[in-house]
Amino acid sequence: MTEVVLDPPAITQIQQGENYLRIRDAKGRVLGYFVPADPAVKQVVFGVKSPLSAEEREMRSREPGGKPLAEFWAEMRQQHPDKFQ
Repeated sequence: MTEVVLDPPAITQIQQGENYLRIRDAKGRVLGYFVPADPAVKQVVFGVKSPLSAEEREMRSREPGGKPLAEFWAEMRQQHPDKFQ
């Protein structure tokens, strides 16, 4: 994982944000999104393996239903416009 060290003004801006933050460069281009650390979670665990076998995951991916991710996010933006400004 790459780590980025922020200067004090950037840290202040992040601390004033609520929930998720959109990070932009000076030209306004979105660089990514920031999710504040949850104090209840002491450490992020990488490399956790799924309890499902590859066959089970494949079978579940073929089950009918669901929707495209773009459609899901469009619905979320419509239902929660305050979270997607």
